[in-house]
Amino acid sequence: MWVKTLLLLCAWVSFSVCGIVGPQKNTDVPTILHGGVASQSFTKSGHDAALVYEFLLGGLDINSDNNISLMDEELASMRQGRAFTAHLNDHVPKTLVAMEKLLALSSTQEKSLHPLRFEIFILGAVYSAYQMKRQTSEQDQQAWGGVLARLANAALSDLRSNAISN
Repeated sequence: MWVKTLLLLCAWVSFSVCGIVGPQKNTDVPTILHGGVASQSFTKSGHDAALVYEFLLGGLDINSDNNISLMDEELASMRQGRAFTAHLNDHVPKTLVAMEKLLALSSTQEKSLHPLRFEIFILGAVYSAYQMKRQTSEQDQQAWGGVLARLANAALSDLRSNAISN
């Protein structure tokens, strides 16, 4: 439970770093949307959550192909940094359509999210914050902002349901 709370804190820190209190492809629907959830999430312990905090605090860079990298070169060169960026690029949806599918899928499944799905919601919210900041049109900013709010709400809802069941 406290690892999830720390991950949520990481997301809020990342939103602060972003300064947040073009056409998209629909080809990057991650494995999680196809019914196959990887057996392991990136964050397995408090130490891993602290690493995520450090990675997000250093900032993310999203290139024109929506590939994510760490801005801090030292962190990016670490084995864990490379694993984290691979995890982000492999599991976090990169388009509004894919984010909407992830949200729709989660609403049809059980109340308590699988740990990987919770992590994807948090990291998806971080990615959405970065995308919201990158957009030039107000309509695109609002669309990414809406997804961001829904992902954050889903993560908070999961935290609440786990707190009640524990």
